[in-house]
Amino acid sequence: SGRGYLRFWARMCGLPAQAQRERIDHVAGFLSLEAALEQDPASYTVDLKNAMSLAQAILTDPKVLFLDELLEGVSEGGRQFFVRRLEQLASGGRTLVMSTPLLADVRALCDQVAVMSEGHVTRVFTVAELLRKIGEGKDARVFIDAESVPPEAIAALRTLKGVVDVRIAPTSTILYVTPTEIEM
Repeated sequence: SGRGYLRFWARMCGLPAQAQRERIDHVAGFLSLEAALEQDPASYTVDLKNAMSLAQAILTDPKVLFLDELLEGVSEGGRQFFVRRLEQLASGGRTLVMSTPLLADVRALCDQVAVMSEGHVTRVFTVAELLRKIGEGKDARVFIDAESVPPEAIAALRTLKGVVDVRIAPTSTILYVTPTEIEM
């Protein structure tokens, strides 16, 4: 069960038995996982798997959280839920370090953005600076949050001025555009 998984993780982190129960109950309540703790993890949706990963990460109440594409593949409702919970964690004094290719995640959760290349930080921006830079660039990615976009819509997107390419991903459609050519 999910509870057994978190109990195992809590033991691995060295939490005493009484503290394990209290932390698991607290984290499950914070992430609305009470019912999921009794389920078989093999039956979890992407949203539940990611919520359990976040539960594991915050079980020991760390001051810094490293999140590697936590919101990748989650539903829109799941995305909104995670954003609210991550905002609560940040306002509670935790530092969140996120890896994400999604500009929506950056806009929703970040104060600063570090751009990396070949394992090294090449630039650090505020979110506003990054958004201005993207507008100056040669191309950018626009994610359309939809699991299935009709072929007619894909064909129509490809004909728009400034669109360089349209690619289909498992949970979204990615539109590659040249921002300087798009008329607003």
